[in-house]
Amino acid sequence: LDSLIVMADLKIVNRVDSAKHDITQTADIWNEFYKGFHPDNDIKKIKEDFLSIDPKQINTLPEVMSTLDRVKSARKTISDLSDTIGVKQIEIQQDFSRLSKYARDIDDWLKEDYQQILKKAKLPDLNVKNIGKMLFGREIVNRINSYLGYLQTIRKYMPEKSDKEKEETPERMAGLNIAFPDRLGYPKFLIRKIQLSGQTRASDENPGLVMSGDITGITSQPWIYGKPTVIDLKGLQQDKLSGIFTGILNHTTDISSDSFNIQFKNKALNDMSIAKTPYLPNKINKGKADFTGIVRFKKEQLLARIDIDAHALKFDFAQSQTKNRFVGIVQEVMSGIDVVTLHAKAAGKADNLDFKFDSNLDDLVSKKLKAMGSQALTDAQNKIRDRLNKIRDEKMAEANKIYDEKKKAIMDKIDDYKNKVDELKQKIEAKKNELEEEIKARKKAEEDKLKNKAKEGIDNLLQKKTKKP
Repeated sequence: LDSLIVMADLKIVNRVDSAKHDITQTADIWNEFYKGFHPDNDIKKIKEDFLSIDPKQINTLPEVMSTLDRVKSARKTISDLSDTIGVKQIEIQQDFSRLSKYARDIDDWLKEDYQQILKKAKLPDLNVKNIGKMLFGREIVNRINSYLGYLQTIRKYMPEKSDKEKEETPERMAGLNIAFPDRLGYPKFLIRKIQLSGQTRASDENPGLVMSGDITGITSQPWIYGKPTVIDLKGLQQDKLSGIFTGILNHTTDISSDSFNIQFKNKALNDMSIAKTPYLPNKINKGKADFTGIVRFKKEQLLARIDIDAHALKFDFAQSQTKNRFVGIVQEVMSGIDVVTLHAKAAGKADNLDFKFDSNLDDLVSKKLKAMGSQALTDAQNKIRDRLNKIRDEKMAEANKIYDEKKKAIMDKIDDYKNKVDELKQKIEAKKNELEEEIKARKKAEEDKLKNKAKEGIDNLLQKKTKKP
């Protein structure tokens, strides 16, 4: 495991170191800012100049008003300082919020390193693919090609509608064939319906597959008849093998389209040879299969789907004995499988088909292999995860310690400035209000004094007038 760690060149170590460098560098930038930022001097001067003022000790009203102007100027200074601190506080929070993203990213870094180690370790992927294709692919392709040959033979005898009927040019001076109009609109050749019956063996005691059914609409000019040719055949065998073959050949338009459905049930697979591989069975000793095929032709384009459900299977490994442990596991898994489903698709032109296969064998074998090897695989993966988690925890503990220390130091300073300024703002505001109240009181006293003087003057004047003879 130590070798794998070295070989994998873990990115998490370098990335966490890079994060630590970013945290330290960001803190250094803010420490440089603090070197040139000295709000303590302004705070101290404002406190000394204004907080100890007692408005009542100021001699004259003009002096009180002058003091108020200076307090208002100090209030603006402290307000501007508060705004600056608020902006810097937000910027610091944004910087450390960005730095905190490293802690959220580390799990993604861990996953990348984990996958990198798995590549170096080359732990096996126990998902098995294409076993169904390897076992039965060649046989299915051969069967499909064989069936398509029969279907193409049937299609070959169905005429295609041409854009224009060819007109015969009579030789000069020769007689003419006069074609009288067909009042009923029948094509030149037409069989409305054929009833068929037959069997695959000559003996009545053992007739084999007994078939019966109808074929309708056989014609040389389907575009005149206006109906497709329909084939509907069914078969039954004593050992419960049954089959259905249906077809619709529609050549009534310029673009022909034909479709065929084929079904067989309980088809015997006894002693059926399959693909030769070093670790898969060579043949099926015993088994049965249900077969469904759907084929669609449009002009020369073909689309086919084949579904096979094989059951009661017994595979033969006699020719594939091995001492290889992995091969033995696969053979052990295969020998316990008695149901196989296969799905094949074919598309393209009949002479150049693209085949695709899907089978339950892949999942079954994968599941069995995983059950056998999952514990060893899990142990190996857990060792890798545990080592990576340990590395992550150690490196992140270092990064978190630096982050917490730097953030606290930077944030504590700006928070301390904010608290001092907010406190001073309240006190300056209170001092301003105190001076304004003193000014109001003194103005009122002056007004009362003037009123009293005016009243005394008027009273004296009235008294002098009353004393005249």
